[in-house]
Amino acid sequence: MHQIRYFLAVAREGQFTRAARECRVSQPSLSRAIMQLESELGGPLFRRGPGPAQLTELGAMVEPFLSAILNTAQTAKSTARHFSGAKN
Repeated sequence: MHQIRYFLAVAREGQFTRAARECRVSQPSLSRAIMQLESELGGPLFRRGPGPAQLTELGAMVEPFLSAILNTAQTAKSTARHFSGAKN
């Protein structure tokens, strides 16, 4: 899940450094997680270089799916906490 959070933060912030700060991780850790996600998905998700990090075609294609996954996971976590609290 952290790889998805990091990806979405970079997409939103346009910078790996700002995204790392937002996610409260080091920039190298965030970059490694993004590289692992890119490996799993089969290609680069961002154009890196001078200026802001921009989504590649693959990054733009998967962004709505990854956003939906994160939202669903957060809803599931909230539901589980509510359920556990109601049982106690």
